[in-house]
Amino acid sequence: MTGEMGERRAEWLMNLALTAGGAALWVSFGFLNDSLTFAHYAPGVDLIYLPAGVRLAIILMFGVWGALGIVLSNPVLFLKEFNAGAAEDILINSVIAGFVPLLAVMGCRWLLGIDRSLMKLKAQHLPALALAVSVATPIAFNLHFLVHGLKPFKELWPSLTGMMLGDFLGCLIVLGTVKAVLWATRRLKFG
Repeated sequence: MTGEMGERRAEWLMNLALTAGGAALWVSFGFLNDSLTFAHYAPGVDLIYLPAGVRLAIILMFGVWGALGIVLSNPVLFLKEFNAGAAEDILINSVIAGFVPLLAVMGCRWLLGIDRSLMKLKAQHLPALALAVSVATPIAFNLHFLVHGLKPFKELWPSLTGMMLGDFLGCLIVLGTVKAVLWATRRLKFG
């Protein structure tokens, strides 16, 4: 009995660590992205959005626990970007930021038969996963903005396309960098 309780405790501690790690990465890259001032298009829209790539990496590595970390820490980034907001808008924005990309990854894996194992993830899967989250997440954000009157209809298309482009480029840059670092590490290790 004690062994089983110890295993459950260790599992919960691991899940807590994954959630906290996802939250820390998400917020850190949200602040880091501010240094890319040339990519800032409008509030909430960056033409290169590195956190989108980090979000995808968090979800691929940590799964639902990483998505939960994004949801829990996203209010910090929301308030940093918009300086204020109704609690309902912050909550909806946070749920979209964490769980819509998770659902997009799950759907992409199911449609394309992509294995859950990161070790079996192939280079050609990365653009498909990046595209899935780079389309689903901006659509969900902009529908929320439109329905709740946070953005006029005439700004929908520029905002949507800007977010999609920024998310896609951010995903490709981050995942490409991770892939290159892993490749270089293997080359150096196995020489």
